[in-house]
Amino acid sequence: MGHQIIKQPNKKYALWSSVIDDFILLNVTTKEIVEFKNKQERKKLRNEINEIIRKLNKNEKPYYQANI
Repeated sequence: MGHQIIKQPNKKYALWSSVIDDFILLNVTTKEIVEFKNKQERKKLRNEINEIIRKLNKNEKPYYQANI
């Protein structure tokens, strides 16, 4: 995702998304930005693992070998 951290005049931070062309967080600390990003990554990882497990349970191949 295209995120940019912006320092605000009040010394707090904002997180801008170039995907939706708008701010997604305002007046936050660096800790809050890290928590937000961690939550996003955990969700992404959870979805990836669930998809692998789903394929394994259906006897499908969850991994592909690249032909280089």
